[in-house]
Amino acid sequence: MEGAQGATNRSGNGNGTVRVSEVVWKNDDGKERDKRGQIIKVCGIDGCTYKTGITANMKNHKAAKHNIDVVWHTCPNCDYKAKQKCSITKHLRLNRCPGKK
Repeated sequence: MEGAQGATNRSGNGNGTVRVSEVVWKNDDGKERDKRGQIIKVCGIDGCTYKTGITANMKNHKAAKHNIDVVWHTCPNCDYKAKQKCSITKHLRLNRCPGKK
């Protein structure tokens, strides 16, 4: 289907491109929706074309790619910090912490 674009999920390729996986359609209200009926949200920051039907995915995208509403998580043993708590957990699990006691 030409011109149809789908919502991406968090496991996308990470470079901000939109995968064509879900057909987008317009309802009577004129808003784009995915196959589940969710309204498609477009990032639009500095020309970003990221689209998703899931609000949490948009929030994660804006924090990860555009530094909007970022909550920094810090390592308890060193100066390492990350945008996602799972990155701190991985940092600790892989013993990459020079200040670890």
